[in-house]
Amino acid sequence: MKSYLGMRMNLHGYNIVVILFFSMILLSTCPVSIAHAQVQSQQQNELTNSGTNVQVFENKKYDVKIEFTTDPNRPTISNYTMLEFSVQHLDGRPIKNFIAHVTEFTPSSNLTFTGSQYYQFNPINVTNGNFSVQYFFPSSGLYRILLHLEPNGILIDAPFNVFVHNTSFQTANDILIYGGIAVAAAGGGIVIYFKSRKRPAAS
Repeated sequence: MKSYLGMRMNLHGYNIVVILFFSMILLSTCPVSIAHAQVQSQQQNELTNSGTNVQVFENKKYDVKIEFTTDPNRPTISNYTMLEFSVQHLDGRPIKNFIAHVTEFTPSSNLTFTGSQYYQFNPINVTNGNFSVQYFFPSSGLYRILLHLEPNGILIDAPFNVFVHNTSFQTANDILIYGGIAVAAAGGGIVIYFKSRKRPAAS
């Protein structure tokens, strides 16, 4: 009988170690994903209108409005992404016949255009205000897109943000699900451990 109880206690101890081990792995992966989600949420609140993924830059002095979006809406490192621009007057009329320069800046710790690696697209001859470029993002993170144009001799520099997702933990739901599983598993392991310690030994 004592041998059976001892073997059972050892089995409980083994289960607890396994549960806690996998719980620590899940918890260690969640902070990175949560941090990405927080940065994404912050940028969306600053740069989108009416819950859409359209970012708008306006220069009222020179009567210029630039709308920027991506296709797909949630860029990932596994696919090409279209960066789409629409250059207009404030009343919505397209601005025509100008040269556009698009530069992509890789993610950096200070989120500025200085001191970053960048890729500059070839100059684009825009005839009707709308144009796009295609890019394959090599890694996840927050990229900065700078559009430089000179319509009618006016210098305009419009900055935009693109948050590129990894292929794992792409949504907040994933983060919550895996985080909940990790917490539940850790809690269950602790409960089993203390119950097994308090169980009186058979005589």
